[in-house]
Amino acid sequence: MNWKCEARTDHLDEEMCELMAQAGCVRVKLGFESGSDRILTQIQKDETKDDMRRGAKMLKDAGVPFTAYFMAGFPGETDDDLRETIGFAEEIDADFYSLSVLSPYYGTKMYFDLMAKGHELDKKPWEYFYHQTGELMVNDTISRSVLDEYLALNNLNKDLKEQAGYI
Repeated sequence: MNWKCEARTDHLDEEMCELMAQAGCVRVKLGFESGSDRILTQIQKDETKDDMRRGAKMLKDAGVPFTAYFMAGFPGETDDDLRETIGFAEEIDADFYSLSVLSPYYGTKMYFDLMAKGHELDKKPWEYFYHQTGELMVNDTISRSVLDEYLALNNLNKDLKEQAGYI
């Protein structure tokens, strides 16, 4: 039976990755979020880029495909931070990418913290689930050109699908 799962890279080890492959795991979804150490610390990710590199490598070595989830548009994130994310996304060479722009969900700590700092988050709650729009909701320091470069990583998905014969 084929199956998929979500995981954290810092919870993987070689034996687990091998067992996942043997048990029919066809995809692991990993939330990398950012390739900037500064942003990872800011969002309290509690995973390092080294953890993420190791986890990605162990899955690749075991033959288990993975999707890398990244976000852009964190408060205070800069073009340099986002360029680090772009480089890191390319470095880990995921099988698929899911790229989004930060959308602070209503009711979360981040949502209320941002509201307290004066951000106007006035969308209807369901509108925050559309994070592929490219709209920077709480960031005014990332340039449109670098954001477009980040979102262009989605083209890697098409290239990978073509190579695998899906398209």
